Amino acid sequence: MVETAPSWLTPSPRLLTRWEKAAHYLGFVQLVACLIIHRKVRHACSRSG
Repeated sequence: MVETAPSWLTPSPRLLTRWEKAAHYLGFVQLVACLIIHRKVRHACSRSG
């Protein structure tokens, strides 16, 4: 899980180059994490039923 996490952020170039303040950067990290989790849950649900 830890080894693959950075590759999940690749579709978000804003996270690869950090120009914002720390609070803004943390907000984008949390947003991308939520989107990744949502995508994985949606994919798992579509496979099961």
